[in-house]
Amino acid sequence: MDAQSSAEEVAFNQKRMLNRLDVLSRKAEELDQISAAARCEELIGKHRGMSPIALGCFQTWLRAN
Repeated sequence: MDAQSSAEEVAFNQKRMLNRLDVLSRKAEELDQISAAARCEELIGKHRGMSPIALGCFQTWLRAN
């Protein structure tokens, strides 16, 4: 396996993981599983480099709405 195909595979896996977390978050929210939804959003935010403060604010907002 060459370096380019390895990089493409990693990119695909990351995109798939983020998409899956998004789907799970939405489903959890539909089922009023707010903690599970917040955890999915936290993992997405961490992957995208959001600060812990921003993540905390988002989780507080999610629980309130």
